[in-house]
This record gives sequence, C-alpha cells and structure tokens, in this order.
Amino acid sequence: MTIEHILSLAGDLITIIGLPIGLLGLWLSSRTAAKSRDVQVVLNMIESFQHRWDQSWAATLRRVEALRTNSDMEPLPEDVEDDFRSLLNWIDWLGSLQKSRLLNRPDAILESLSPPISRALTAGAPLIRNDEETHGPKFWSGLRHLEKQIRA
Repeated sequence: MTIEHILSLAGDLITIIGLPIGLLGLWLSSRTAAKSRDVQVVLNMIESFQHRWDQSWAATLRRVEALRTNSDMEPLPEDVEDDFRSLLNWIDWLGSLQKSRLLNRPDAILESLSPPISRALTAGAPLIRNDEETHGPKFWSGLRHLEKQIRA
C-alpha cells in the first residue's frame, strides 16, 4: 500500500464517519431550536393573556359571573359583553391554534391558563350557545376544542 492509497482510505473513512455525525449535529440543532421556539411561543401567549387579564378580563369575568348568578337569560351590558367576547375570541384563537397543531406544547399553556378559561367557558355558556344557534356549531370551534381538553 502506498501513502497515497492510505491517505485516500483515511479520507474516505473520515467522510463515512463525519457525514453521519454532521447530520446528527444538524438534527440535534434543529430540535434545540424548535424547543427554544416552543418555549418562546408559550411565554408570549401567557404574557399576552396575563396582560389582558390584568388590564380588564379578570374584572369583566367577575362581572359576568355576578350577572349570571342572577339570571342566565339576561343580556349582558354592552361594554361587558364586548370585553367578554374579546376574552372568548382569545380562547377560541388559542383552541384553533391547538386544533390545527400549530402549537407543539399546548399542555404548557393550558396548565397555567385552564382555571380562568374554564371559568370563562362556564360564565359564557349562554352567550356561546346563542352564538352557535345563530351562526352554526363551528362558530366557536376552537373554544369547544379547548373545552373538551380542559373538561376531559
């Protein structure tokens, strides 16, 4: 065997070993980037909810719950209904993202947000039913998807 032949075999061996190691490195890097992205998405969604919750949704939900104790049939005051619909739309949006599998870690979001979401679904049941009767059963499809998961 000549030196050239040995060097050629060494180069082939390095390529044979290096290629799978390089591909493994790329795969691990993409998984790490995806996990990092997932954490960022979860943090952004929770921060978005928390900001709106602190700003008005908590007070609105308490008002709706108080009004619903008296009667499920009474219409909500317009300003309360508008803000409450904003909360329900956010929940519907979250459910739609999860239903379409755009969220890789929906459980991380639901762990912290399921208590207020569950309260909103209970308080909003008459409004949600009315909207579904008026606009069809798919009107709150994302919201209903989350409801199944939370109440399962």
